[in-house]
Amino acid sequence: MDLTIAKTQDTALIHALTQAAFAEYGREPGTSTALKETEEAIAAQFAGGMEVLVVYQAAPLTPLACVRYQFEGDALYFHRLSVHPDCRRQGLAKKLVGHLEALARAQGLSRLTCSVRLQKADNVALYTGLGFQLLGERSVCRDGTAVTTGDFEKRLV
Repeated sequence: MDLTIAKTQDTALIHALTQAAFAEYGREPGTSTALKETEEAIAAQFAGGMEVLVVYQAAPLTPLACVRYQFEGDALYFHRLSVHPDCRRQGLAKKLVGHLEALARAQGLSRLTCSVRLQKADNVALYTGLGFQLLGERSVCRDGTAVTTGDFEKRLV
């Protein structure tokens, strides 16, 4: 498996992988905004400074997982961590977060941050298991349903 930083021309790939990874949210109340996102919106995020780390299978060249990130002050903020459903429980999310942590440390940053739906116990367990702490909660309304999101942080220093 190879890790690489995506380029703007990879927008369609990132979109397809995100849609596959977040498809399960479409079957639940409070649909994720990831499912409404367009390739154009992803391209605009690239233009705004977002970067995307992708895990590929070497042969045949297949994207397995990706995560979007950007630098915000003394933190590396990441979101839309997307693992293809066929590739879950293989350590890909941990590999991506570990790479982001190494990148943040190399840049001299003091924190990794992300936001996670608190209703997704597996996701919360992943981040807390990696040393993230819940800083606060906020509720948003998605399609008439309240969705509670937790803001998580991992201190690096």
